[in-house]
Amino acid sequence: MTIDSTKSWKLTSVNSMSQQEKDRLLNHEQGHYNLVALLARDMFLELMQVKAVRTSTPEAAAKLCTDIQTRYMNITQPLQDLYDSKTETDHGRTAAKQTKWDGFINTAFTQARVPQISAPDGKLYKEEILSVLRNNGISI
Repeated sequence: MTIDSTKSWKLTSVNSMSQQEKDRLLNHEQGHYNLVALLARDMFLELMQVKAVRTSTPEAAAKLCTDIQTRYMNITQPLQDLYDSKTETDHGRTAAKQTKWDGFINTAFTQARVPQISAPDGKLYKEEILSVLRNNGISI
């Protein structure tokens, strides 16, 4: 893989940050990536469930899929904005809130859903990120 630096950018103030500040910023930015990865995972799993749904036409099945995709696409930016908001992590500057969000993300990656649901290979599906947030009083 090659990164085209002309199509990428870096906050110039990063050059003068302490290593601790760089680590804090990188952790926060990784959270953005993880949130989108979790949304994509949860959307994929929901889309796979459409295979088991009987519809009257192929168009009806396509609409189910489109509705799921639209719902997740409409959640993505508001979730990112909330994560960055002053009332939450304030772009990672509020350590206690960042730690809470790191925990939410970790829970969605590691905790099995309740009730438990298994994938065809027998592995347990993990908790949906939106459920983790909702269970902690955060709604999008």
